Amino acid sequence: MESGIPVWSALIISDGLKYISDSYKIAMVYNGDSAPMLALENKYSYSWDICISASEVSSGVAFYSYDDIAQAFSNYGVYAAQV
Repeated sequence: MESGIPVWSALIISDGLKYISDSYKIAMVYNGDSAPMLALENKYSYSWDICISASEVSSGVAFYSYDDIAQAFSNYGVYAAQV
């Protein structure tokens, strides 16, 4: 899946949780001095304001790993079996 995101806007990925596994990394291409944070929010209650720093950065591409995403969710008491 490839998509551009205008600055300061959101991208909604339908069924996006199926891509959060050990088999995938989420990659975000950016143009700037530092990698953007990945922000996740519950679409029903807006209660999860989870921000995840890139686990790896290479030539303007930020990568977000399953482990970092899972850890961020668990910090809020949400575990893989619940999402």
